[in-house]
Amino acid sequence: MNEPNRIQSDSVMLYLAFGLLRTSRKLPSSMVTTDIDPTLLRISKKILSSSELKAVGEFDAETRNYVHARALPSPFKGKGILILPVRLMADVLTFLDTRRAMREPLVEAFMAVYRQRAEEARTPLASGYNENDYPSEAVVRRTFTFETQVWELSTPGQLKTVNRALYEQERVKMQNVWSQAKETITAVLLGEFQRLTGHLAERLMPGADGAKKKFAKTMVTNLTEWLELFGQRDLTDDAELVRMVEKARALIAGVDPETIRESDKFRQELASGFTALAKEVDAAVVSQAGRAINLD
Repeated sequence: MNEPNRIQSDSVMLYLAFGLLRTSRKLPSSMVTTDIDPTLLRISKKILSSSELKAVGEFDAETRNYVHARALPSPFKGKGILILPVRLMADVLTFLDTRRAMREPLVEAFMAVYRQRAEEARTPLASGYNENDYPSEAVVRRTFTFETQVWELSTPGQLKTVNRALYEQERVKMQNVWSQAKETITAVLLGEFQRLTGHLAERLMPGADGAKKKFAKTMVTNLTEWLELFGQRDLTDDAELVRMVEKARALIAGVDPETIRESDKFRQELASGFTALAKEVDAAVVSQAGRAINLD
């Protein structure tokens, strides 16, 4: 019997979802003067504008970005489903608990001006204004959800005592799921790595006119942060990916963005190293096929 791979044994499934008030509503085609077939029209209106609501959305995006940088890309079809290494679970869940508490004042700030923002929309919307587009405060408040769930995926142990044949069937099915998950996760990690190394290589090379391109500090810090997290996120043990990651670590170790800007010689050497690495990553991406998995 095959042992479960590290993705199955050393990770959990994390569901993360945010609820936010939708400010777009369909506009009746009868309100639009045009010779286009009304059945082909999909016209919407924005029912209110609120910096307070925008702040909640931006906060959610920051939260999601933090978690996605630490979770593994999920091969499963389902919005909000991630694969989270067990060794990062405590830090991520603590972070989410803190962010949930921090989000509440932002939601309340919007709720305090909700009716005012709705009234402010009356004039610009004119005949498109509809009182029914603005539910009660209680209903609106319930749209601001912050959902997290953690669970394991494995063959149901109870089946072993109830129906051995069915248990073996489900065990093999789950082994196939995780085997495909390994391919998909490797492919997406390669994609992330490709974007970072490729962009860095492109910015290090001179332009068509021979002039140096603008080089931002974040190009180094973004790659450095990704490399630091890779060791905790990697559950695939893909030898080629690990080898290229180590090469990137060696290239970027101790690199100061200011030195890149000031030393043409150092910039050329770094450009040569990252250009060669980027070609290796490109080749690996082409050969790696990722597949999405539908648990249904």
